[in-house]
Amino acid sequence: MNKDMDTILSLEQLAQIIERNPTALAVVANMPRIEIDDVAYACSQMATDMAVARDLVATSSGRLIEDVPGGWLTIIRATIITGLTIEAHSPQSIAGVLLSAVAPGFGNEAGSIQ
Repeated sequence: MNKDMDTILSLEQLAQIIERNPTALAVVANMPRIEIDDVAYACSQMATDMAVARDLVATSSGRLIEDVPGGWLTIIRATIITGLTIEAHSPQSIAGVLLSAVAPGFGNEAGSIQ
């Protein structure tokens, strides 16, 4: 496989990326509730942060974060990766990852996947 080819993230990989990146965690933690309609929004917000975008692309392509350049192309690739990941799993599965990433008490209504 070409190292520049992106693959769909597993739910475990997505959870690890959220845990590694304070910005990604903050996006989820600042949501009053996580509903199915909010999953794409949350993922797109994470993908537009350069550190998260580089992590998404690196994880998806099997490269080191240091080997992924910053810039608009990386943000676009990260957005595509998150879209494909949502489509491959399901919004409910992604919402479950988002909910488990944030401890109750951050303002989210745990278990409020609607």
